[in-house]
Amino acid sequence: MSNPKLRVDVVSAYNILPTDGQGSSNAFVELNFDGQRLLTTTTIEKNLNPDWNESFCFSIFDPLNYHNLTLDACVYSSATATSSRSFIGKISLTGNLFCSYSDAAVTHYPLIKKRRLSWSSVRGELGLKVYVTDDPF
Repeated sequence: MSNPKLRVDVVSAYNILPTDGQGSSNAFVELNFDGQRLLTTTTIEKNLNPDWNESFCFSIFDPLNYHNLTLDACVYSSATATSSRSFIGKISLTGNLFCSYSDAAVTHYPLIKKRRLSWSSVRGELGLKVYVTDDPF
């Protein structure tokens, strides 16, 4: 691969915790890979099972070492009135889980806490399709 890219298709979330006091969330996903600038989905308002179907692409600067890198996907809910955000849950995938386009499929990962010893409760799943490709889109 000459200039491989990590492609992340943020598909959907399922059964996430409500955060707005009215039984829903204004959910969005923030992606981080190898210290590159954060990429963020659009916000899906008032939904505990949001569908994004958005694609993002990261550069792989060291193709021989990407297996040791981590993709973090954090789910937040935005409070539109105050411009603040609430943490809902996250997933972290190491590079050894990245596959080629031909083997890629949507996988639903259970959300976990930001820190292992955190008191906050987390529930839900995040559906992602993550693969390495030469084609940026």
